[in-house]
Amino acid sequence: MPDPGLCQAAFPRFYFNQETQKCAQFLWGGCGGTVPFETLEECKDACGS
Repeated sequence: MPDPGLCQAAFPRFYFNQETQKCAQFLWGGCGGTVPFETLEECKDACGS
């Protein structure tokens, strides 16, 4: 799972999971950490999963 960052929000976002080779959802804190994809479609378009 990616780093959610230092902020305390809980925005549903997406990242590419290298273990499963698929895009997956996680809760991003809103600042710092891993900058996520906003939508599943954006993740799939960028990563081809």
